[in-house]
Amino acid sequence: MRKQVEAWQRSELTDVTAKVVIYEAFIEGRLEAPKHLARSVHDLYFEPKYEEFRPRTIWSLSNAFTSAFKELDPIPQFKATAKLGANSSKPGSLNRSSPRGAVSAAPPFSNY
Repeated sequence: MRKQVEAWQRSELTDVTAKVVIYEAFIEGRLEAPKHLARSVHDLYFEPKYEEFRPRTIWSLSNAFTSAFKELDPIPQFKATAKLGANSSKPGSLNRSSPRGAVSAAPPFSNY
């Protein structure tokens, strides 16, 4: 698990890629989570509260999603978090080839 986290921390994303992932997750409905969380995810990624999440990486974007989910009540929070990482080798995998709402086993954002 530690090696996976280190790989996510080294996996840089462009700002455009991060914005597309957030857009597709919420606007296109690839992630079953309330649309109003899109702004929170965006803000947490582009203006992180903690220094360790300042680098533009998969790790930081995944953290932005899971941190935004903390705004939800416990059951919706659990469901959204489970959808983010279910059947995935890496958190936050929102692969473009996945069916709507599905999470892919491919590396996160691999098709961008």
